[in-house]
Amino acid sequence: FVPAMCPNCNAHMKVDPSSKTVHCETCGTVCFVQDAIKTLTVKGNVQVGNATINVNGTNTGSLLQRVELMLADGDFGGAMKKCDTILDSYPTDGRVYFLMLMADLNCRKRNDLSLQKVPFDKNKFYFKAMQFGDSELKNELQGYINVINARQAAIQKNPKVGDEIYFGTQNGQNIKWRVLKVQDRKAMIVTVKTVGKRAYHDEPGGKITWADCTLRKWLNNDFLRECFTLQERGRILLCKLNKHDNPKSKISGGIPTTDKVFLLSIDEVNSLLPGLNAKTIHNAWWLRSPGAYFFCAACVTHTGWVDTVGEGTNDNYVGVRPALWLKLDS
Repeated sequence: FVPAMCPNCNAHMKVDPSSKTVHCETCGTVCFVQDAIKTLTVKGNVQVGNATINVNGTNTGSLLQRVELMLADGDFGGAMKKCDTILDSYPTDGRVYFLMLMADLNCRKRNDLSLQKVPFDKNKFYFKAMQFGDSELKNELQGYINVINARQAAIQKNPKVGDEIYFGTQNGQNIKWRVLKVQDRKAMIVTVKTVGKRAYHDEPGGKITWADCTLRKWLNNDFLRECFTLQERGRILLCKLNKHDNPKSKISGGIPTTDKVFLLSIDEVNSLLPGLNAKTIHNAWWLRSPGAYFFCAACVTHTGWVDTVGEGTNDNYVGVRPALWLKLDS
């Protein structure tokens, strides 16, 4: 008996090389012994009947073709599982990681990679494909990245409401923002996801408003300094924030402030991020407006619902979605 692999399900098996066919106990497929032997990479020659078959190297063509068919049908989960199985035998095949990248980004065909809104060069499957792929595969991937970067550069210069752009970095990752307003060559933007979880105000007790909360100080000092270069900070405009009272409880939002980085108010979320456009993944996020009580601040739930009652200002499990006005001429 010699090692082999089922061409249908990639299950490992041992076959009698003198037989013509073999029955896979895993999926029930009946396949030719010669095909099962060739599907698995084996060093040396294998005797099949009176013939000697050289099975050195990889023979993944039919397996990869099946993955491409699964991708074309939109079966991204199945394609990912199939690729994962192939990696058991071919862990350094760049083509497999290329298809896993497609599955991860929900691409039905290869050129769909160029249609991604944002570059995917931070994706783990991209790194593996570039590590193990041949020069042709690497050039293809780099071509897609170049197309996306060119499109992003055009959006950065002339963004429209609803566009997503990159600006600044946090922990080595580019920060993605959604454009809320565009006027007079400047854009109001808010992060697509939260940049962490923090208390609205670190110190207990007292009537806390946006003007004197510690979250405002953090955004306009540590966050501003750590996430943006000197040149990027020069593009962030000072913005005067007028009254942002709670429209239901009528609690005052405090005195006006002038900030570079700020949180959205209840009214701004309702007008600029209606419905599910306000949702983020897994957690709620703070607004600068007060809540229903003097010790609360309003927030948005993870489902996109504006909570005017709010959370206690000392709660540190609520996320932060910074907003700012960005100068477009740079």
